[in-house]
Amino acid sequence: MIKKEEPFFQPLPAEGFLGAGVHYFDQDSILAINAAIAARRPLLLRGEPGTGKSQMARAAAEALGWKFRLHAVHANTEPQDLLWKVDAVARLGKAQLLGHSGTTFVEADLEEHNFIVPGLLWWGFHWDSAQAQQDQAQGAAALTKSPTSQVVLLLDEIDKADSSIPNALLDSLGRGAFEVPGIGKIACQPEMAPLVIFSTNEERPLPDAFLRRCLVHHIDIPKDEIEFQNWLLQRGEPHFSGNHDTAKVEKAVLERAAEIVSHDRQLIQKGAFNPPGLAEFLDLIRAVSGVVEKEIGSKASQKVRSQKQLEYLNKLAKFALVKHPDLSQSSDFLRRMQGESHPEPKD
Repeated sequence: MIKKEEPFFQPLPAEGFLGAGVHYFDQDSILAINAAIAARRPLLLRGEPGTGKSQMARAAAEALGWKFRLHAVHANTEPQDLLWKVDAVARLGKAQLLGHSGTTFVEADLEEHNFIVPGLLWWGFHWDSAQAQQDQAQGAAALTKSPTSQVVLLLDEIDKADSSIPNALLDSLGRGAFEVPGIGKIACQPEMAPLVIFSTNEERPLPDAFLRRCLVHHIDIPKDEIEFQNWLLQRGEPHFSGNHDTAKVEKAVLERAAEIVSHDRQLIQKGAFNPPGLAEFLDLIRAVSGVVEKEIGSKASQKVRSQKQLEYLNKLAKFALVKHPDLSQSSDFLRRMQGESHPEPKD
């Protein structure tokens, strides 16, 4: 369980080129995660793209002190991929290698179970056996067992898959076990049950039978313009405090960026496109901060830096916020592309 009852910021370690970060847990998110753990049910995160659904899963693992595994679902994902799959390429390669080398071998060397690679649920149900099986499939020496810990599993964008995917998981998730040919049953001990998190961007409806097995957390974005700007600032400001591998960005710059994103969001929603949100807000600030840092260097005063950042907000906003060709031809966005600014900031 997450032990904190009040909203808090969870630091995130550096991952890839974005560096370290932070995730804001509001009270509903804390309650939803703890409820899913207590009920031993999957947690489905619903909300607009770019609201931090995927990051929430990683942040939950950090807050809980659990391991984390991710599977990005796509149109070609098969139900069995999430349990296990056979590395047919490695099997064929070994057969060819043994054949050309003239080495005497037995058929058991090429049996299918020797080339089975664990899927996401296997890692969540029984980490040590998944590690041992992966080592065997890759021909690696067995690794030292890691400290016993539960796992947060993220099946990202489950709505991209055919409806057979969520339905096929119901039995394995309900029993906490599944069978692997040639190996046997992979079962999860109740005290080691993983936290399984699904995210959806609502590209297609999810089956009712699947939804009944999940707890659901709706990540709602405020509809009021001022509330939306405050929502952005609350979640975005800690990223640019100067403590997370990024230069410090003054609050005035963040507030102006929030106004720009909010203004464009209102326009874009009228055209029935996905409007900009938190992800675009963070991208815009990172772009402005990075461009200005390269231009003026790290020794410039904070006042000069802030002035430059404000200058670049309008210049770079179109790249972070205008994603559709129809929008780029509208009069409001054409004016910006030609160098005109957004409406003046509010006093």
